Amino acid sequence: MKRIPFGAGGNAFENLTVATRILLARAGQSEIIWLARTPTTLEDFRVFLIELLTPLGVPKDEVIFFVGRLLAVATSCEERRLREYQKIPWWDFIQAPQMSKAYQAYLGQGPTRSLVAMRAEESSTRTVGVTQLQLFYDLIRPDRLFDRLLSGPTNDVWIDLWVEHLRGLGVDFHFGARVTKIGTTGSRVTTVSINGGAGEASITADYYIAALPGEVMAPLMNDELKRAAPSLANLDYLKTRWMNGIQFFLKDDVPLANGHVIYLDSPWALTSVSQRQFWANVDLSQYGDGGVRGILSVDVSDWEAPGIILGKPAQECGADQIKDEVWAQLKQHLNTGEWRQIDYANLQSWFLDPDITFPIQVRLPMPNPCSSILQVRCNTDRRPRWSWKISLWHRIMCGPIPISLAWRRQTKRPGGR
Repeated sequence: MKRIPFGAGGNAFENLTVATRILLARAGQSEIIWLARTPTTLEDFRVFLIELLTPLGVPKDEVIFFVGRLLAVATSCEERRLREYQKIPWWDFIQAPQMSKAYQAYLGQGPTRSLVAMRAEESSTRTVGVTQLQLFYDLIRPDRLFDRLLSGPTNDVWIDLWVEHLRGLGVDFHFGARVTKIGTTGSRVTTVSINGGAGEASITADYYIAALPGEVMAPLMNDELKRAAPSLANLDYLKTRWMNGIQFFLKDDVPLANGHVIYLDSPWALTSVSQRQFWANVDLSQYGDGGVRGILSVDVSDWEAPGIILGKPAQECGADQIKDEVWAQLKQHLNTGEWRQIDYANLQSWFLDPDITFPIQVRLPMPNPCSSILQVRCNTDRRPRWSWKISLWHRIMCGPIPISLAWRRQTKRPGGR
């Protein structure tokens, strides 16, 4: 068409105009509108979100309302997000109590629980809204990737390499040691006491960085530290949630999807990855007894909801009960009719995250040194401030270990090590 002349120096190709929508008209049902181009405007983004969420079976008017709520966050300045949205639970912001069960389950709770281990009823609109928007942005931008996974066991392709690199830079590791005290003199951190296999020791350094989960750091905050940096006292009030995993080693590989699987109706907010397809250069027969051909890694993001077998939450179950319950919830989602994607006969062995320790004390928090901070409303006001730089000469930075999710999901090899 570009070679066909038109007008004064033009061509026929220039007579083409861009169509931006496709309407799917259905007999006796509401129509569906698809986006016919990469989103370039706010209205394009709105149509894309409606199109993406329509197949979930949520009433159309509720989908439109939910998208409007997302766009309200998208078009709000950071000051409003901090001052206003941080104080509003996501559940209330999207008016979930007034909506259908499908809306509550799939738009209110589903992605929030499964992807970031947060409860919509407690978590702030700022945190949940911005997180969900970032995920959607990654879907529509051609220069971004929504999801990436490591090409082998995490220790092999990341952690061990990192440790070796840090040692080369002069870092001295004390594995198996627990921090028992942070010593201070006035507004200055002077020592850190540890207790490990070699007994007790005191470490002196120029700077101290505490990369620990909030509830592990909180007991270390003695009165002297709290006086030197008052905002550290608020660590006691931060809420946390667990996101720990279990791995199923399979006799035959089951590549469910080339990425994450989200089990939207699972009480324990399960997500999974079939690892083998991403581990192209890993020979699974070299691990364990040589019989493993596939690995299904599963994260449990809700440890407080009752399960479908015993009616108990995960934090009240034993290791075998957790395994049976997770497997049952997987089967409930994956095995429909005659189509059975997973079968117990295909299970070679399993491995539960060692951060889950037993025995469990009912009605008390189960030990878990790698939980994640829950960004509930008003949590921002209680998080430690950068004013530490002033109040503590040798500052302490505290927060969840950023690699914890990847480590829990992939670090275990078949057969263990």
